[in-house]
Amino acid sequence: MNTYLSRKLRVVSFILIIMVVFLHAHNISGENDLLNYYVQNFISTGITKISVALFFAISGYLFFFNIEEGKIQEFTKKIQSRSRTILLPYLLWSLWGILFFFLLQSLPFSRSFFNSDLLAEKSVPELLHTFFIKPLPYQLWFLRHLFAFALLSPLIYFVAKYARWVLLAGITILLLKILEIPENDFVHNRSLAYFCLGCYLGMHKQDWVKRGFSKFGIGAAVIWLALVTWRIIGDSQALINDKLWRNFIQHFEFFVGIFALWSLYDFFQKGKETTQKVLPTFLAFAFFLYVSHEPILTIIKKLGLKVLGKGSMNQLLLYFAAPLLTIGICIAVGMLLKKIAPKVYGVLTGGR
Repeated sequence: MNTYLSRKLRVVSFILIIMVVFLHAHNISGENDLLNYYVQNFISTGITKISVALFFAISGYLFFFNIEEGKIQEFTKKIQSRSRTILLPYLLWSLWGILFFFLLQSLPFSRSFFNSDLLAEKSVPELLHTFFIKPLPYQLWFLRHLFAFALLSPLIYFVAKYARWVLLAGITILLLKILEIPENDFVHNRSLAYFCLGCYLGMHKQDWVKRGFSKFGIGAAVIWLALVTWRIIGDSQALINDKLWRNFIQHFEFFVGIFALWSLYDFFQKGKETTQKVLPTFLAFAFFLYVSHEPILTIIKKLGLKVLGKGSMNQLLLYFAAPLLTIGICIAVGMLLKKIAPKVYGVLTGGR
């Protein structure tokens, strides 16, 4: 992987993490005006939606791009690595969520925010299910899926190498939901499809990923924002009811959005010498921000609504303030933790 692509992946990944935080910042109730409704939905159910899809595609690309012969030893080594970088942080942050929620539910002031699902009332099997399968920091589902895909990687590799058109057809079927394929806690159709797309690019189209698309950046962004606007308005007016057509529109929008974000990086870097520059320090804390932003974001939202009230403008103000405050807190904590306890930070972030 060349230096330019490595830097690009780090910058784009941090932008995607910011998108994820805003995706989770949604706080609309049924009493909001149209301005609040459209602003929040345009961001949280519109432009930020590409974040998860692109994350899975990048993860698939990074997993498969340097597999040379497809021997079982290569996959064993990769899975062992993912056990340290994905599985261990998943379990540690899930445990942190249980301990933190238990503490909050034990304090008189904070317990009032919990109306149900008290940890003290759960059975041992329920607690184990929470720990392993349904972490209280709900964003960890992404890591659970990634590790499941790592275990499936030999099969995905075999199909991608010897029947690439079958792989592409499968991606299409999964995204459009042409067939009713059941999902579970470890594999979702969309996440598997984008991971497999990353696999395809890593194995067969590395030149596409490395190519610059600066001249398309602005045009693609305009088209993407227009598509997002069209879908959000269409959803609010129930204009798109056909399931297959709606899935096609949504994923076409995702592909345009992914291409737009990818191209905009090239556009803003065009003509600049980047190989010798040091990346901003905060970019290194992208993973820590991802694993730690919940439940902090939810706590800030709930406290903010309790203090400010649930008026429409208060909700809109909090929609922007809560994620920005969360991002600042998480990065500051990450920096402090890395400074005073680098080994602990390393374990919590999988060595990142």
